[in-house]
Amino acid sequence: MSHVIFKIGYKGVVDRIQGHRIDFSEIGALVIECKALLSSFPNFSVKFVRRQSNITAHFNARAVINYASTYLAVCV
Repeated sequence: MSHVIFKIGYKGVVDRIQGHRIDFSEIGALVIECKALLSSFPNFSVKFVRRQSNITAHFNARAVINYASTYLAVCV
């Protein structure tokens, strides 16, 4: 993959991932993990997209949740 863009509809999350402020909350710990993963893959990026302008992705995400199987695959 030449470039992967994660489009997120919540600006607060994008700001935290792209920012340099240290956050000691639970979400801050997740943001640190996301930043570590993103730094391992320089061709990955995170962008804010308004939910209204990304209606197709929103519809598809809801469809996946509705049709998701209860089967859980575990990778070792």
